[in-house]
Amino acid sequence: MDAAGVAGAAQQLTQSLARLMEMAADYGRGMLERAEAQIAAEKRYRIRQACCIGALVILVPLALMFIGVAVLIAFWDTQRVAAAFAVAGGYVLLAAVAALVLGMRRPPRANGLVELAAAAVIAELLRRRR
Repeated sequence: MDAAGVAGAAQQLTQSLARLMEMAADYGRGMLERAEAQIAAEKRYRIRQACCIGALVILVPLALMFIGVAVLIAFWDTQRVAAAFAVAGGYVLLAAVAALVLGMRRPPRANGLVELAAAAVIAELLRRRR
């Protein structure tokens, strides 16, 4: 192979490597955009969940209290002691069910938090490089 052939091959190799690097950068940008979209969706989901949990923390105890008062009022003239024990027993039963549910093991997530955190870190690092 002569010098011109080697130079041509080297030039083609350089062009191929440049295209490969450009394709890799495009792929990385696409992955970054998808990760950012997933992070934004997860953030919206978490905020919505936090708002719903806050509402439940306030409304469920109020509802349970008023149900207990309603039962006590309904049975005040006939079976007030039995009604009081029934309401207290119902509250204990609900607390036991809540404790059992709380103790249940959480199923594995398909898109774990570790991967999401890693994507966020990578996104932040790439943003800083720009």
